[in-house]
Amino acid sequence: MPVVSSEVAVVIPVYKPFSALSANERSSFRQCLRILQNYKMILVCPQSLDTSSYTENEEGQEKMMRIEKFPDKYFKNTNGYSKLLLSKKFYRRFIDAKYILIYQLDAWIFRDEVVYWCNQGYDFIGSPIFENFESNTNFEFSYALNGGFSLRNVASSIKILSRIQPLRCLHFLVKIMSFKQIKSLAEVPVFIRFKEKFRIENITYLRALLGGIHVNNEDLKWSWAAETFSDFKKPQPEVAMQFSFEFHPSFLLKKNNNKIPMGCHAWEKYEPDFWIEFIPDTSISDVGNTDKN
Repeated sequence: MPVVSSEVAVVIPVYKPFSALSANERSSFRQCLRILQNYKMILVCPQSLDTSSYTENEEGQEKMMRIEKFPDKYFKNTNGYSKLLLSKKFYRRFIDAKYILIYQLDAWIFRDEVVYWCNQGYDFIGSPIFENFESNTNFEFSYALNGGFSLRNVASSIKILSRIQPLRCLHFLVKIMSFKQIKSLAEVPVFIRFKEKFRIENITYLRALLGGIHVNNEDLKWSWAAETFSDFKKPQPEVAMQFSFEFHPSFLLKKNNNKIPMGCHAWEKYEPDFWIEFIPDTSISDVGNTDKN
C-alpha cells in the first residue's frame, strides 16, 4: 500500500529554547512548519527544556505540535544524540508513523516531496557524502548518507536494531574464543543461521557495525546497516542527491541537471554563498565560509 501524508511524521530535534536559536535556525523552523504543514509535527527535546516558545506562535496561540522528551544526557553532545538515534526506544515513540523525516534546524526544505520519497521503497535516505569530504578536490561519492535531514522507515529501523544485540553477543563470544583460532563470525557455525535469518550480505560492514571501527556518527552506522542487510535499503548517491544536498552543493547542482533537491543540510557550513540565491530568508553575514573548495 502506498504511504500517505497521515502516515508520516516530521521530527525536529532541539536542545535549547527558541529564544536561543540563531536567526537562521528560526527561519529553518518556520520554513519547516510552512512547507510541511500537512504532516504531524513532533518536537524531540531534553526532558528539562521548556517548549512553550516552540508550541506557541507570536500571538500566543497553540501550534499543533507533539512533544517527545528524552533524558537530557542525549542532547549534551553529538555522541549522546547518536546514541539516541541508534536506540529502539527512540523509534518506538513514532510507531504510529510509517516514516519519520528528521529535520535538524541547520536544514532547509524547498518543497514537499516527502510522500514521493516514502513510496520509493527505501528505509534510510539522506544527503550523499563524499570520500574524504574535507578534501578540496575529491568528488568521489562515498556509500554513506547524512542523517541531519533524512527520511527513515520506523518499522525497518526497529527491526535492524533488534538484530544488532544478538549479533553483538555472538561477536563478543567470538572474541572470547579467539584463543582457539576463531578469527571471525564467518568461522562460527551458528553464524550461518544468523546470516540467513537476518539477510546478512556483507560481513565487512557488519564487523564495522558491531564495533570493529570506532565511530559514533549514527548516520554512518545506518549507512553500514544498509550495506550489511539486504532488506534494509538506501538509495545510490545519484538518487540521494535528488533528495538533499550537503557537501559540495555547487558540484551536486550541476550533476543533478541544475535542479535543487527537496532539501539541504548544513548549508551554513558548506558553501553558504551558494545558497543565498535559494534561501532568501537567511543571512550569511555572521557565517564564515567553512567549505574548503
